[in-house]
Amino acid sequence: MSDELKPCPFCKNRSNIKLVEYRPNCSGAVVCGQCGARGPKKKNDHERGWKAKAIEAWNTRAERTCRMNHVLLYDEEAVDGIECDEYFYTEVHSLDDPLPERCPGCKAKVVG
Repeated sequence: MSDELKPCPFCKNRSNIKLVEYRPNCSGAVVCGQCGARGPKKKNDHERGWKAKAIEAWNTRAERTCRMNHVLLYDEEAVDGIECDEYFYTEVHSLDDPLPERCPGCKAKVVG
């Protein structure tokens, strides 16, 4: 396994990713210094230390996705829009225009 940390899956930051120790020689996680994303907390065990497990968890984590929905925002005027159910974000958006690459509400990658 490589000790190299992959970029943050949320903000794509590459330069300020670090290992944070919660309890000396006991547990810790990987943290993005730009957006604050945290990998899962890992503990030492008999086979591997927390650092190796935290790096592996960070590097294999899937990127969050958002399924934006096309909605009718104003019934009277029939204005088309998009919404993110996770953050209750809505925006005027034509049905003919492509969806944004990232959700303006939750910042996750938009999938069809």
